[in-house]
Amino acid sequence: MLSYKKSRYVGEKLFYLVLILFLPAEIYPQWVQTNGPCKADIKSFAVSGTYIFAGLYSNLSLGGSVYISTDNGTSWNPTVSGVYGDVQSLAVSGDYLFAGTHDGVYRSTNNGTNWTKVNSGLTTTDVWSLAVIGNNLFAGTGSDGVFLSTNNGASWTAVNTYLTTTYILSLVISGTDLFAGTYGGGVFRSTNNGTTWSAVNSGLSNMIVWSLVTSGVNLFAGTYGGGVFLSTNNGESWTAVNSGISNFVILSIAAVGTNLFVGTNGDGVFKSTNNGTSWTAVSSGVTNWIAQCLAVVGTKLFLGTSGGIFHSTDTGTSWIATNSGLPKESITSLIVKGTYLFAGTYGGGVFLSTDKGISWNSVNSGLTNFGFVECLIVNEENLFAGTYEGGLFLSTNNGTSWKTVNSGLTNLNVCDLAISGVNIFAGTNGRHRSD
Repeated sequence: MLSYKKSRYVGEKLFYLVLILFLPAEIYPQWVQTNGPCKADIKSFAVSGTYIFAGLYSNLSLGGSVYISTDNGTSWNPTVSGVYGDVQSLAVSGDYLFAGTHDGVYRSTNNGTNWTKVNSGLTTTDVWSLAVIGNNLFAGTGSDGVFLSTNNGASWTAVNTYLTTTYILSLVISGTDLFAGTYGGGVFRSTNNGTTWSAVNSGLSNMIVWSLVTSGVNLFAGTYGGGVFLSTNNGESWTAVNSGISNFVILSIAAVGTNLFVGTNGDGVFKSTNNGTSWTAVSSGVTNWIAQCLAVVGTKLFLGTSGGIFHSTDTGTSWIATNSGLPKESITSLIVKGTYLFAGTYGGGVFLSTDKGISWNSVNSGLTNFGFVECLIVNEENLFAGTYEGGLFLSTNNGTSWKTVNSGLTNLNVCDLAISGVNIFAGTNGRHRSD
């Protein structure tokens, strides 16, 4: 039996506990994660039935490197951990899903629920591209050429005869022929499942072929610096088709019926309706213009960028961000300016939301060191961003454009900012004041 003193103590504790349980919920902060800013660096897509897969750049600490959507891209979820390294390519062969990474090839037999590394016979694990012809699976590597598996990745054999350049950036199938885009060697073609290869570069003035796609009888090559090239005779000859393209670093290509799309390294997406004769910029709604991969899913066109996923249902006329469930940026600073909410990030620069965090847009034009924004501050109409090793940046138009304001700063690692009257103080490894 409890003593009076102990029973009173227990009673008081119980009373306090009940009080806590029934206190009004309003006094406790209720937190809901905003829809961004998105951190996902999308490198590849694959489609299997009603599933869409996205390969990410090394996001293991944020939930994995392959994400899946089961609702036509509306939302995304990480597949079960097991894929290591950046997912440069994805491919579907029957019931198998393959991921090409810098850690080799991974295989899943259950839509990403489980993954198994399948590298037996590969002499390098640096896998950049994948392609499928019937029961043959091909892997293009970053140093050792092309490998073939006839048993769903259980074993691999090098197939490099007459392949004089063994840095393979892209692979594409055209009928029964296999084409390889290389770093420095242009395009190679195999008509016998990789047993032998021949260079097919007549008219191809840029030998770094980052992407390849077929559209009917046409073969298109996206190069790193030379724009787009077209072959109408199975690679025998090529013609540059760049009228209207402002950026000749082509990272991705996709064909949608009679429409052709290319993604560039910084100028977004361009569209051609006449087999590349002319191009038009189609990036309305795209807030990250490093267009790394494209995919067609039914009537939707998906775009993977270094800052998330966008989709278009009107053949590229407009784009909508579709990043729900993808990894988020690491936020270093937040500041409010009227109805504008700005977020400084560790790796993605500055983002702006005008709807209380429901959606975000990157605002980095002129922010040359936008990777690492340490701090933000507002002084009347001026917005300042302190960066790691880039110094201080100023925007007078809500982030639309930025310019450096580093005169007098002897240390460009600006880690804190403060205002006192007309003075702005910048905290660095030293101390500075702006009058």
